[in-house]
Amino acid sequence: MASHASMSNAYDAFLFESLGIEENGMNLSVLSALARAGVDPWAEAKKLAALPRQAAIAAISAILNLGGDGETARRLAELLPRSATPTQTPTPKKFVDRQALFRRYGLIVIVAWLVVAVAFMMFNRSSHPAMPVPDSAAAATR
Repeated sequence: MASHASMSNAYDAFLFESLGIEENGMNLSVLSALARAGVDPWAEAKKLAALPRQAAIAAISAILNLGGDGETARRLAELLPRSATPTQTPTPKKFVDRQALFRRYGLIVIVAWLVVAVAFMMFNRSSHPAMPVPDSAAAATR
């Protein structure tokens, strides 16, 4: 479960928004309501922020059991950061060029080293003829 300290403060306005006062006089926040619903509040806020506004309003209404209170769900959805939609971070061009260079030439270098290693092993084997078997060992096997 992700902790609040490790998450961005971008969701604080949404999570700490008041949903009203409970019967015992305590303030009920969105964070408390999400925790009571059995979900990680910050992860849920991140998911909701990634949704289109209408879908986020419907999801907030369903998760928090707001029923027909569409205005509260709409108000809460407006507190979600709009820039939280999942986008890929652009990869720096220099990094992309290195990857392309490695893909292009890395395999060639690896194959060349393998060819050199195999050729070296073959050369070593042909330069040393098989060692003669001593006569005593040959006689023992007969």
